[in-house]
Amino acid sequence: MTGRKEYLRDYRNLDDAGNVRFGNNETCPIRGYGKITNGQFTINRVAFVEGLKHNLVSISQLVVGTGNVVTFNNQGSVITKEATNEVLLKSERKGSIFPLNLKPVTGGQSLCLLSKANSDVSWLWHRRLAHLNFKDLNKLVAMDLVRGMPALKFDNDSLCSACEHGKQTKQRHPTVDDYSRFTCVLFLRNKSDAAEEIINFIKKMELMLNKKVRTVHSDNGSEFKNQTFDGFLKTKGIGHNFSAPYTPQQNGVVERRNHSLCEAARTMLNFTNLPMYFWAEAISTACFTQNRSYIHKKFHIIPYEVLN
Repeated sequence: MTGRKEYLRDYRNLDDAGNVRFGNNETCPIRGYGKITNGQFTINRVAFVEGLKHNLVSISQLVVGTGNVVTFNNQGSVITKEATNEVLLKSERKGSIFPLNLKPVTGGQSLCLLSKANSDVSWLWHRRLAHLNFKDLNKLVAMDLVRGMPALKFDNDSLCSACEHGKQTKQRHPTVDDYSRFTCVLFLRNKSDAAEEIINFIKKMELMLNKKVRTVHSDNGSEFKNQTFDGFLKTKGIGHNFSAPYTPQQNGVVERRNHSLCEAARTMLNFTNLPMYFWAEAISTACFTQNRSYIHKKFHIIPYEVLN
């Protein structure tokens, strides 16, 4: 049991989970259950006890039904897998206490989980996820980000202006949902096609998510500031906010995502020695993987799960 809710993963809140009584006859309510992990070793069904000042663990919880073996000696404790004798966790003794050296993953991950894997496997997954850095790869593994979550509110749509790359004929318009940070990219032959494509995109997203777009935030480019687009927004009752001229900082979310997509696309093309006319495909691949690999700082899950 723990008094730190932020340590728990897959937390489930319970209305009536009972109470815990301590030696001084005081009681604390159990608010719910989750699991605690450092990426390699996991303890399931950990109770969140409101007001508890220390983390407590039962030895029976570590061994019953887990296939683990716990041994104690003068130096400390060792948890091993009974079938393979693999050491899962080793902790040093402190005086007459045997603390469990299980540091929860709550922020930056110092342990390189992929360093335990074969080097070829590590680099394979690095390339599969559009050359995602190993720090974020470790977080995906440690936080076990594989399960979906219920759909959340689709607040607004932010757009950044098209950026040409070299002499490519295609232009791209990244669109980022401010709430979930989910990103889509629209490819255009000409800038004049932007209004029609964005209108179709808004209609499509509203139908798919069964949510209404409330506000669009963009710069003052002519692809956003025109009669066709303004007429559509007024008909739908959608607000349109503009950033101040020459201040891309006001579009910081989408500008940073735009840079991330470009850098990932260039890296993939350079690594595979592909010609530049695969630029659109590289951007699409980078967008797809980043939606499923970047971790939202507020919700601690990936944008795809927040949106869907």
